[in-house]
Amino acid sequence: MKELVSIADWAEAMSRERVLIMVSKSDCDECEAALAGISYLDEEDVCILSLDNPEAFLLKDELGWLEMEVDVVPFWRLFVGGEVGGTVRGPNLERVRSMLSESD
Repeated sequence: MKELVSIADWAEAMSRERVLIMVSKSDCDECEAALAGISYLDEEDVCILSLDNPEAFLLKDELGWLEMEVDVVPFWRLFVGGEVGGTVRGPNLERVRSMLSESD
């Protein structure tokens, strides 16, 4: 799983046909458990955007939806062809799995 820290990282992730972004924080135990729960996915299909990573400051500033929509972590956003394909708030892996299967 790749951590997104730059605008170039974001552009590379959005160039994929399908990518699941998990917005998290370094001290989020539920985020760690959720990542373990989706270990069945190809690591190329999942990226992490850590809200408290200082290296990602410019990227976070560029992505206005983070401040407007992320109210809990983990926060999951599926992008299909660069467009939003679904969102799940919180550690509900069943909903994440459902969102992924609906996008196939």
